Amino acid sequence: MRWLGLICIFFSGMAFGQPFANLEQTLVHIDMKGSAPRPGYLKQLLTIFEQLGATGIVLEWEDMFPYTGSLSNYINGYAYSLAEVDDVLSHAQQLGLQVVPLVQTLGHAEWILKAEENVQIREDPQFPMVFCIGDSRARQLIKDSVQQVAKIHAKYGMRFFHIGADEAYQMGECPQDVALLNTSRYRNDTKRLVFDHMKTVAEIVTTVHPSVKVLAWFDEFKTADPSMLKEFGLDGLIEPVVWKYTDNLDYYLPAGMWRNLSTVFPNVWGASAYKGANGADKMDNAMKPYLKNNQEWFVQTMKHSEQFSTFRGMILTGWSRYDHFAVLCETMPTSMMSLAVNLQIITNYVVTERAAMHIMKTLKCPQGTTLDDVTKNQDKCHYPGYRVREEIRAFERLVVYYENATWIQNRERGWLRMAQQVTGHSNPYYVDVLATTYSKILASLDTLLANLKKAMDEIYYEETALEFRITYIDKFYEDISRKLDAIKKVDSQKGWPVRPILGRIIVEAPPVPRRTTMKVPSIPSTTITPRPTTARRRDTPRPSTTQRPRPKATRKPTTPRPKPKPTTVHPKSLTKPTKPVDFPTPGPLDELSEEEKKILRAIQPQELRKV
Repeated sequence: MRWLGLICIFFSGMAFGQPFANLEQTLVHIDMKGSAPRPGYLKQLLTIFEQLGATGIVLEWEDMFPYTGSLSNYINGYAYSLAEVDDVLSHAQQLGLQVVPLVQTLGHAEWILKAEENVQIREDPQFPMVFCIGDSRARQLIKDSVQQVAKIHAKYGMRFFHIGADEAYQMGECPQDVALLNTSRYRNDTKRLVFDHMKTVAEIVTTVHPSVKVLAWFDEFKTADPSMLKEFGLDGLIEPVVWKYTDNLDYYLPAGMWRNLSTVFPNVWGASAYKGANGADKMDNAMKPYLKNNQEWFVQTMKHSEQFSTFRGMILTGWSRYDHFAVLCETMPTSMMSLAVNLQIITNYVVTERAAMHIMKTLKCPQGTTLDDVTKNQDKCHYPGYRVREEIRAFERLVVYYENATWIQNRERGWLRMAQQVTGHSNPYYVDVLATTYSKILASLDTLLANLKKAMDEIYYEETALEFRITYIDKFYEDISRKLDAIKKVDSQKGWPVRPILGRIIVEAPPVPRRTTMKVPSIPSTTITPRPTTARRRDTPRPSTTQRPRPKATRKPTTPRPKPKPTTVHPKSLTKPTKPVDFPTPGPLDELSEEEKKILRAIQPQELRKV
């Protein structure tokens, strides 16, 4: 059997799932702000997570929780019902999985702050990201969100609560915060303001649920003075979660940072990634960057765990969007194999033969499937949602075929550029052969889109399939459709006009709103001599016109420039007017005055003068 050298070292005596690192928890992160799973699909995922060795999940609710009160104004139209939340949490409890709710209480509050009515509670009114934590209404919304989520989760054995607090890029900017910073308690130090806020939020949880441990992303702690963290009592309230999704962790997470954290916090967590951290617009999961990241994290846990009372555990994050406004990325069906393999790596560093066999069995992979197949996205495993994976990869293969087909690209570059698509002025000999291929591609896309929608609608809400199609597929579909229409336009012509031909764009473009007055060059009455329509060889002189020489104007500072005498105007003589020309692209000529029509006919090619 072929194994990938990066991760496959065998320890025949090692039992499946036996960890090297002493991790109490291995949690899988579910990001509900994009492609939120239907409750039935989420329950299927929980069952698989447990079978693959996870001890629980971090459930980042965002706008999918059934909030009540003023928060109900901002929740998703597809938000879970209270009964559905209970059903999911009950199922997790039956499986023995910890469910850690995550509620953002500082930054990444876009789902609330994007509402126009909440401009005043943004840290910066231009950016709907960070709460103005000095505002009483903002604090109340934060308190309500934490209390409502904690109340439901507490019924199912909640041990941990995550308050977010990552990537708060604007702090101390709203008027309320500025006023607070000028007080003796905060001393114009935004860190003091943030730490006091985090203490308040943590106590909202622990006051009602004293046994619950509060987690927070480490962003605000990593460069903080340890004495300040202790001053606000965060050492006894919060367990930091150190996150990084690259493969050079020693650079981004230096030993000094770990040392400072250990002087304050007895317990610490780490966070790696299994999806959604390799580019904001990735359709499929490349996996290898995540394998490297999790291997690096295994090393970090071994190197730094002794500095803490407990290296509590690892959270394998799986982002659905980079933020609330970003596009969908790396759906769960394309990332299931990444999760399965990385759950092994984060606890063992390697995937043993026995563990690999367990993964293949759990995810219903055909006999003979290897880890090499898995890491190259060539597996055919039949886990829940696999049909979504199949259609996404089919689309990727279609795009790769099109982009790598030299014979297609050569013809398009030479005979089907945008100017040729617009005018139909191209050689059928070179483009007709493309029409059959385009038709086949479009037929394949039609079938693929129907299958993808059906597969996605089974596990996601309807908008997910629509957004995915618009984001990733429509542009390609429309591009091929436009090119096929252009070939039909070429084939419909029995002859082609002489150049110049691009002037037709002016007349055939959709009408645009016209100003009440139209500035045109001031010219005398003209006698237009039609340009000969017969073909002309390059070595023959251009037919002469009846244009008389224009008299030279004498520039005098005190006298106006004399008017030129009446002359016959060649169409090209107005392409570079001596005075500025300022007029919009006109619509159909019947909307113009007779004088405007005369001007346009004078500057248009011969074949358009009949309009």
